[in-house]
Amino acid sequence: MTVVDPLASSPTFPGRWLDGRSASPHAVRCSVGAELMIELDDGSGALCHPLAAVAVAEPLSRAPRLFDLPGGGVLAVAETPALAAALFAAGHREPRVVVWQRAWPAAMLALMLLAAAAAWLYLEGLPRAAEWVAARLPPNLERHMGDQTLAAIDRGIYGPSKLSWAEQQAIDAQLLAFEAKAGIAPTRRLEFRSAKAGSGINAFSLPGDTIIVLDGLVPFTGRDEEMLLAVLAHEAGHQAHHHMTRSLFRALGGAALAGLLWGDYSSVASNTAVVFGHLNYSRDDEREADDFAIAALHRAGISPAALARFFLKLKKLPAARDAAIPEWASTHPDSEARASRALAAAAAYDEAASAPASGPQR
Repeated sequence: MTVVDPLASSPTFPGRWLDGRSASPHAVRCSVGAELMIELDDGSGALCHPLAAVAVAEPLSRAPRLFDLPGGGVLAVAETPALAAALFAAGHREPRVVVWQRAWPAAMLALMLLAAAAAWLYLEGLPRAAEWVAARLPPNLERHMGDQTLAAIDRGIYGPSKLSWAEQQAIDAQLLAFEAKAGIAPTRRLEFRSAKAGSGINAFSLPGDTIIVLDGLVPFTGRDEEMLLAVLAHEAGHQAHHHMTRSLFRALGGAALAGLLWGDYSSVASNTAVVFGHLNYSRDDEREADDFAIAALHRAGISPAALARFFLKLKKLPAARDAAIPEWASTHPDSEARASRALAAAAAYDEAASAPASGPQR
């Protein structure tokens, strides 16, 4: 820092200078050019710094402009158009973001682009990322994720099954026989639970080839074993297409991905119980699972009318109980529409079954 005479010909601006040695600011006047001149109001002289060596802060609304001086010390000058013009004439250029902030159309455009990007990320980006990860997830990781999910929901959502061990074993054996006839991968785990609230007319899949059957589904299907198998075939379709894994990734987002990357499944499991009740499949997911079930029933020699019977019976439930039915069974597409598709498939199945076998005639 050098003490020099002030430049009387340059425009001056009042300011306050903190010299870095005392807490009291000094009243000054300054001029801006190739050099920043600071004239002390007490007439003791002026201080000079090359403007290139001074750190000029960005303008902040009505706050004073701050100049960080070499060797310590800060100069605060009221922000005015004249000061901005002097800085511009001296070669100082504001960062581009400051220019955008001052141009409200550009700021509004940036805000709209940010909102559009956030909407795309939520509606398209995250589902696509979830689908990509789910399709490439190693089977052992998906199984572990399903086991952790089951442990999490067991802590607060469902209780132990009240079905007898013999009933559970009979359903397990029926499912294994059906999967063998239909030529689909066997279910790794078939678990039974009781609902703490609602009718419990439900079956759902978890990542890693696990299907949960709630007790209420068994008396609902009664002695119609084919109806129960049709429901389980639908859940096998969700398994085959990794629908639940994708839904969990969409719901948990970064937490689930971090758990997979770093092996910390506790964070995933702790959040699963919270989001589990809000998960739902898309219409495409439901149609895929329905189509999978219809094709599996065909191959196993069972009419797809079994699936239609389930949807039609579900449709007759009182509204108070229907509210407790899971999303996959009561929303898009609705039970009646899904029953119609299954009945159409059943008609084609019956027509094919009744057609005479072709061959040489005697």
